[in-house]
Amino acid sequence: MNHTAPFRIIERKDIYSFAAAIILFVGLLVWLITGNVEITVQTNGTVIGDEGVMQIYSLTNGVISELYIEENMIIEAGDPVAEILPDAGGDPVTVYSAYSGFVYHVTPAQWQDIEIGDCIAYITDPDYMPDQVCAVVPREYLSSIVPGETTVRIESNFFDSNTYGYMTGTVESVTTHTYVSDEILDIVDIQAAVDYLLQDNREQYLAIIRVDTDEENYPVFTRDPGGENEIELHQDCNVIYVIEDSHPYEVIFNSRGSRK
Repeated sequence: MNHTAPFRIIERKDIYSFAAAIILFVGLLVWLITGNVEITVQTNGTVIGDEGVMQIYSLTNGVISELYIEENMIIEAGDPVAEILPDAGGDPVTVYSAYSGFVYHVTPAQWQDIEIGDCIAYITDPDYMPDQVCAVVPREYLSSIVPGETTVRIESNFFDSNTYGYMTGTVESVTTHTYVSDEILDIVDIQAAVDYLLQDNREQYLAIIRVDTDEENYPVFTRDPGGENEIELHQDCNVIYVIEDSHPYEVIFNSRGSRK
């Protein structure tokens, strides 16, 4: 007795469905490889500024016995800043300010050891407004951030951006190697800013961002220019990179890598 194998007649609608699936798959593959999307990446940043910032240095090795200044006060050139008891003995050494301005950060505490050349205080012009931000760059997005082209949104950590506004800027430079704590300290000046940038314990690449000073919302994170929410040096902030012309497959793989 002969048995014939069962077979199924392929109908025209099945062929159409299969062809449609192939077209969709190929279209999706082409889009993943050649398509462009815009993505945003949020990282930590801190406000920095070299122009208009003066430093007062220790003149000897010793111990700070007196501090005559405090943060947020105005001083004049010639005002005493600190008194130091030299390690070598002898009379106390008084350090005087060579600048008039606003004291925005005092580095040592009373009775703290200090060495010659160490910074005692940072002084700025009362009207000076910083125009740079140092921010972390995730390794997986390093190649997508282009100096002079990649734009950012800068939001204060302390104020709601929907209420108090935000600033914009452009990436000025990006490091080509990971930075360690001491290298970052040379850029941002104070240890608290270093700790904030390094808090997620990942490889740290850094970007220097130039703030758009001609924008209406510069130099403040507030609706009230000149108010108490005015941007300050070493203020912690969120930096949101806007990365354009990214291929979809890069977004998928980068998002997986960023969860590590």
